[in-house]
Amino acid sequence: MLSVRAPSEVNPGQVSQDTMADRSRTGCVRRAKVVRSVALFALWAPLVLGDDIVFQPEFNPDVAPAAPLSFTGIYPAIAAQVLPDFDRSFVPSVRGPGGETLSAGLSRSAVYSSLRQQHPLSMRAAGSWISSTVAGGEDPGTAFGMALIGGFFLGCAAGAMRWKRTAGRSMYRRGALRGASLRALNTERSKTVFAEAQDLMPGGVSSPVRAFGPVGGSPVIFDRAKGPHVWDVDGNRYIDYVCSWGPAILGHADDTVLGALREQMDKGTSFGAPCELENTLAKMVVDAVPSIDMVRFTNSGTEACMGMLRVARAYTKRDKFIKFEGCYHGHADPFLVQAGSGVATLGLPDSPGVPVGATSGTLVARYNDLASVEALLREHKVAAVVLEAVVGNSGFIKPTTAFLEGLRELTTAHGALLVFDEVMTGFRVSYGGAQEYFGVTPDLTTLGKVIGGGLPVGAYGGRRDIMELVSPAGPVYQAGTLSGNPLAMIAGIKTLERLRHPSAFEHLDFITRTLVDGILEAARDTGHDMVGGHAGGMFGLFFSKSPVTCFEDAAQSDTAKFAKWHRAMLERGIYLAPSQYEAGFTSLAHTQSDVAHTVLVAREVLSKLVR
Repeated sequence: MLSVRAPSEVNPGQVSQDTMADRSRTGCVRRAKVVRSVALFALWAPLVLGDDIVFQPEFNPDVAPAAPLSFTGIYPAIAAQVLPDFDRSFVPSVRGPGGETLSAGLSRSAVYSSLRQQHPLSMRAAGSWISSTVAGGEDPGTAFGMALIGGFFLGCAAGAMRWKRTAGRSMYRRGALRGASLRALNTERSKTVFAEAQDLMPGGVSSPVRAFGPVGGSPVIFDRAKGPHVWDVDGNRYIDYVCSWGPAILGHADDTVLGALREQMDKGTSFGAPCELENTLAKMVVDAVPSIDMVRFTNSGTEACMGMLRVARAYTKRDKFIKFEGCYHGHADPFLVQAGSGVATLGLPDSPGVPVGATSGTLVARYNDLASVEALLREHKVAAVVLEAVVGNSGFIKPTTAFLEGLRELTTAHGALLVFDEVMTGFRVSYGGAQEYFGVTPDLTTLGKVIGGGLPVGAYGGRRDIMELVSPAGPVYQAGTLSGNPLAMIAGIKTLERLRHPSAFEHLDFITRTLVDGILEAARDTGHDMVGGHAGGMFGLFFSKSPVTCFEDAAQSDTAKFAKWHRAMLERGIYLAPSQYEAGFTSLAHTQSDVAHTVLVAREVLSKLVR
């Protein structure tokens, strides 16, 4: 009989797919009988057990496709209780609340804890249900019969789990490995298009990181996108964890957003005049974001940060501001300052063409280090302390709550404004952004990405007394031809309407946490040092032994190994941000099946990656 090892131990090239299929054909007949018996009972289980036992969170059908919770989605939660010694599970077919297939190759600690949260089925719940049935006047004989059927259900679950641990595990591993194995990735058309682009645009791209410089190789050229997937011009499909660098939080080409855009295009694409849609989106932003009483729309995050800094300086009548090492606030001159030892507070520009005078008011502190901020505030009259509320441009770096609370106290004490750049985190880590997530309210906030639903947009807002300085209400000038254009406004409105549903961020958090936990576990199992984390639908991973709390820590990570890992994942159909120093993103369109496949691929790649 074929001895099957774990995915990290098997070289898919050692045994051909046809050979594996032939060797498993005999066992499949026996397995089919087991599966058929279980499937027949699955038809009766929902009728017998009801919704009072199996808790299924109410997902908006527009957020996650609704589907009945199948028997295979329930038995892992039961098995985790009736087989407490079971530590590792290769789940052939586990259905989640949206009908999607769940995890592959994740430990009970990484996945079953989440399953319990989603489906807390237990003997106690079953007993309570039966008791309430009798107390409610049902015939005891009927209740007893239901209890017998419930017992049979639990028995089937345990039997199915035992099958899964033997023949099922073997069958699953073979099938999963076939799906995760290295494929011949033809990108000839992408290479041709990119070669032409290099003669037409600087570096062949419209934004530097797209050129794949940090990871090497030629970038793939996208042709179309839908849901959690993107397709390149050669026809290769990828699971996308870049999501247009954050805006595609509903998934690509969302039908509701597209429908609203088509309807609006018939009315006009740009007016250069006020439209009612601006009011609608503005009210949604003001209602959601704790710090915002008034908002001004722009065309990009860079524009939003420029306007924010101008009004902060005008309000405080001070010129200098503090930013943080590794934080990005757009490509306006004052923000392009290299942070580093020896020159951290000198305001030296990081890009040729930026005059020293443009950055002379820029001070740089260390992220998650209150002492570095306090020292600058004591020495200088500072207009504002500006930071990414969760760093996404040095990789994913989460602030401590104490750090944010300390910044709030320090800025208030020194007469400076606290500014959260939430271009990336706004409506992504929670509906009210990072300030809602961490419970710390700044004075000003910048937004972008998600609030445009995939169209170019930006915004800045804050306290009314500050924002009333902005022209034409006040003397601080800022303008834009396409600011507040109806297409961006309607796309943002439809996106935020979906995100308001209570299940939206539960889904994002569950999907992202399962993805990160699964990859970290795979790294541990294969002997790689890796750290990472997530907040809502945003995440990041570093090849590092130590936690990453600032840019200096991130700079110590193994970027060469990341580049190899990125290429290998790309060749297996997983599209990750092409830089160690960029955060990743998930969407409401990502399913647990997508995550399970990604984790399986990551495990296979890590098992082959040189340590």
